Amino acid sequence: MNILVVEDEAGIRQTVVEYLGYLGHEVHQAADGQEAFDLIQDGLRPDIIISDIQMPRICGARMLAMIRVRLGLKIPVIFISGGCPEHKEREIREMDAPIHRKPFSLRAVPALIEREMSRQAA
Repeated sequence: MNILVVEDEAGIRQTVVEYLGYLGHEVHQAADGQEAFDLIQDGLRPDIIISDIQMPRICGARMLAMIRVRLGLKIPVIFISGGCPEHKEREIREMDAPIHRKPFSLRAVPALIEREMSRQAA
């Protein structure tokens, strides 16, 4: 599976990228929503995005809206966040994307991906 990990905390991002790569996935990474949007605008087509919400430049909610509205793509997104303002959570839920809280177990990530891909396919 082709996965894009979007996380501004380099240590967390690298850990998730390495773990998913170890599991055999093709993994790309971005440090914020703007970098992720640029990668997708330039042709990257991940099967799923795993993203933080609170990030510099463009937050996760704005990134998702830009991907869906400007690019017309419905790439599944799983948000993993330490917390964010209520209005951003509401925005994300209205775009039908799940939010999971940090801290999280790396071992739980494959099940989150599988659940979201199954949900999107239904």
